[in-house]
Amino acid sequence: MQWFEEKQKQAHMLFQQLPEPKKEKQDIGELSCEGLSFEKRRGEGEKENEAIQILSCPENVLCMTHKELGNYPEQEALFKKYFSSLLPAEESKYHGLHYAAVKTVLFIYVPKEVQAKIPLRMKKNSQFEETQAHHVLVVAEPMSSLTILDEETGTENNPSFASSFVEVFVQENSEVTYMFLQNENQQTQVHIQKKAQ
Repeated sequence: MQWFEEKQKQAHMLFQQLPEPKKEKQDIGELSCEGLSFEKRRGEGEKENEAIQILSCPENVLCMTHKELGNYPEQEALFKKYFSSLLPAEESKYHGLHYAAVKTVLFIYVPKEVQAKIPLRMKKNSQFEETQAHHVLVVAEPMSSLTILDEETGTENNPSFASSFVEVFVQENSEVTYMFLQNENQQTQVHIQKKAQ
């Protein structure tokens, strides 16, 4: 998706240009962007979609990566409209790094009046690269409901930086319950942002 690649290039430039946040204004301890890189890629033969595994997706709920949206023009338009609008890359150096590093965005679409009877369960593995970024975008149409269980884990081969962004758009009389479990290695710097509208 050329549009997405352009967004990544812009985020890369922002990451290089934006100043390191002042520690006294942070609530994230000793997290630092100094020395971080997103140049390292997966080895040949490693599956790109292994970073996000969908364990269950309720009936009538669309759950796919941004790369698969080409067959769904209406949802692709929604993706372009909403992606990075709640958590823009310009907000901070960490945001710029996230958008420059993210390779796959999980797009979850709940159609009008769909009341999901089971939770959507996903597992995200931060073990492939030095800098790992996960992004989830949820759009819930009017009078719909969905519960999401999001588990993020790592191994002793964790990246030095793991970023997880979640953007949720709930329309009239819709409800999304989002539960997040993070179990990264203690040596991993973790940056989590979740925002709903």
